[in-house]
Amino acid sequence: MDTGSIIALIAFGASATAGADSSATSPRWLDVVLRFWPLILLGCVMVWGIIVLVFKAGGLVKTVDKTETRVEKIEKKVDAIIEFLLSKGLVAISSPRTLTNDGRKLLEESGVKEIVDERFDEVLNGVRTRTPKNAYQAEAAVIEVVRALAADPQALSRLQNGAFKSGVNVELLLYIGAIYIRDKVLAALDLLAEDIDKQPSANNPA
Repeated sequence: MDTGSIIALIAFGASATAGADSSATSPRWLDVVLRFWPLILLGCVMVWGIIVLVFKAGGLVKTVDKTETRVEKIEKKVDAIIEFLLSKGLVAISSPRTLTNDGRKLLEESGVKEIVDERFDEVLNGVRTRTPKNAYQAEAAVIEVVRALAADPQALSRLQNGAFKSGVNVELLLYIGAIYIRDKVLAALDLLAEDIDKQPSANNPA
């Protein structure tokens, strides 16, 4: 029932109640109900509206919480990957991250370099759709887009073969590929890798 119908119903009830003499034959409680039922109805509608608003607000909060949880999980996973790569000497202890000689060897031998080179335009377009404002955000977008390549069955099959030959998992290979392709993407966006550290977070645009 829409608002106009409710108002019309209340107005009708008020006019009908005004012309009725219920005190002669009805109990006192019924007389009160008959006299004030439009207000009672309005109160019920208002309470129902409040309940609906609270329910919707609760759903929105849950959605935000789920999104934040997903982002936190991704960040923790990337941090764990970086720590592993550092421990294996595959990336340099520097910022921005760069591949060491062993990292570049893994990049070549696993076949991930060939995969990301072939999909460069796709990666670049994926980064552009995320509209990064600076080099920091662009790097994060590159990692996200390259990780998504695993959703393609053909790419995943090649990544799994490369991971098996190299003795690492697919996620590690994707991160290696993202670090490799990052500078090419930044150059295409007229951004510099050395500017990554100038933006401490994606929420602090240049």
